[in-house]
Amino acid sequence: MFDSVEYRWSPNARLYRITRRLLAPVVQTYFRLSCVGAHHIPATGGMVLACNHLSNLDPVLLAAVCPRQINYLAKAELFRIPLLGRLIRQYGAIPLRRTASDPEAIRLAECVLEQHQVLALFPEGRRSRDGQLQPFRFGAARLALKYNVPLIPVAILGTDRAMPSGKKLPRRVQVGIAFGAPLATAGFRYDYQGGVPEAASLEAVTQLLQSAVRQLQQNLQAAVNQSDDVAVQP
Repeated sequence: MFDSVEYRWSPNARLYRITRRLLAPVVQTYFRLSCVGAHHIPATGGMVLACNHLSNLDPVLLAAVCPRQINYLAKAELFRIPLLGRLIRQYGAIPLRRTASDPEAIRLAECVLEQHQVLALFPEGRRSRDGQLQPFRFGAARLALKYNVPLIPVAILGTDRAMPSGKKLPRRVQVGIAFGAPLATAGFRYDYQGGVPEAASLEAVTQLLQSAVRQLQQNLQAAVNQSDDVAVQP
């Protein structure tokens, strides 16, 4: 049985690159996937990607379009599935116990940033049941402020229709992903001596992040609506 205390974060970069090279064209064609804003991803250095969460497809599609290797926090239950658990370990996923505070998951997430890698979080904490953006938790803001790394908002649209909860095989629908510009967090205070950001800073950055993701969602939806209008014109 999976035990997070014994878990060692050690992603297989070569396997990730090979898989992405094979997967990306298939995913982009099958789902009619459109991606905007990937140029906002810095070529080097640690960063936090914060994305809304609609489907189990979300990590796969993000990996297909992000120009750098992504390391995810994933629910611990997935690591107990024999083949899947071994695979996502190789891809650098970090197990997160959602029933209680998980200091080991936090430590591993910090390790990703300390090694100047990309950490992806779903700040809602779970998939949205109705497609609407749920309140964000503070984790993404906390890590970005603590390590002074870019905090990049990301929006996904359509994966809830492509593979709704309970479905094992995806349907071919239009899916969109948008990366936003890194948020301006330099002006928010951080208590370096105490090792934690101020509560007001956490709240402000989290609200800023949620607003940015919501705006990206709206932009994606407007683009999809416009393309549909063009498609039905005589």
